[in-house]
Amino acid sequence: MKRAGCSCALFLYLCAMRRWVVICCLVLGLAACTEPWDIDLNAGSRRLVISGAVGTIPDTYAVCVTHTQDFLSDAPYQGVEGARVTINGVLLQPDTAMSGRYLTAPGFAAEPGTTYLLEVWLDDDGDGVEECYSASAVAPPVVPLGSLALMPLTTSTAFKALPASTLIAFPDPVGPNFYGAHLYVTTAQDSSGVYRTLRYSDIPDKYITNMFSSTVEDGSMIYYPAFMLGRHLTLASGDSITLFPFDTLTVELNNHTEAYFTYISQLQTASSGSNPMFMSPSGEFTGNISGGALGAFGVYGASRASVPVAYTPDTWEDEEMRQRFGSGWKSKFSPAP
Repeated sequence: MKRAGCSCALFLYLCAMRRWVVICCLVLGLAACTEPWDIDLNAGSRRLVISGAVGTIPDTYAVCVTHTQDFLSDAPYQGVEGARVTINGVLLQPDTAMSGRYLTAPGFAAEPGTTYLLEVWLDDDGDGVEECYSASAVAPPVVPLGSLALMPLTTSTAFKALPASTLIAFPDPVGPNFYGAHLYVTTAQDSSGVYRTLRYSDIPDKYITNMFSSTVEDGSMIYYPAFMLGRHLTLASGDSITLFPFDTLTVELNNHTEAYFTYISQLQTASSGSNPMFMSPSGEFTGNISGGALGAFGVYGASRASVPVAYTPDTWEDEEMRQRFGSGWKSKFSPAP
């Protein structure tokens, strides 16, 4: 389950969504105007953007280095190549699959309580001298995910496994905490076949779908419906899967550092159109990168729990089960329907 590039994809997607939200607001506003007025969209202004996070679960993590661009531009965001990116002095390697993305070694894992320093060295202004952009964060503790249950949401008299919510339960430590949740789906072709792993939250509009802070539940259990699921999950345009029995749902609970949580929350708010109608479209988000760059770097503790999708007779049609498990699909379930 690769994590590399998720925060990079999230940043690019949310920026694009935010641009279209504001364009629509401006069009509606212009339709009602009778006097000419000028809008400064900061054309030509360019800022460096650095974003990324690492976690406590061994994996490959990414730091993304890009530039802002003219607000109304339709050109794709271009990654910045040639940067020297280090975390605690260890050099990250450029990702050959995506420009401007720099990867940790496989199996990297943050240690709770340890300080991590991100440094990005780059001659961004072209004066022949490398500038250093940096941020540091202390890895927060891992909050153990106590349980995960698939709670059906149907109001039908016939019991159905889906739609359902993934209800997670975990003890909230004393003090403010900043949580995020990810959903992983592992699908099985059949009970003994090859498993195909999909990271549902790799898709930008599903990444960190749920972020929530906690300041009042200190020492208590939190029960949270992290994801609402139907039988069909849309991963991207033209790419969807159907959940079946034997599939496994894994929820990952993240305990974020505050600066990164704030930054991502601001991006999500902007992309949803919640910001004021006449807010400057080039409005900047609070981050923790020094040296004049935008963006944020964070560390998070992570824990996981899994639950299988159970079979219930009224959830799937016979033809669906035949297509998935073959004509003898009933023999795979006990008791047989």
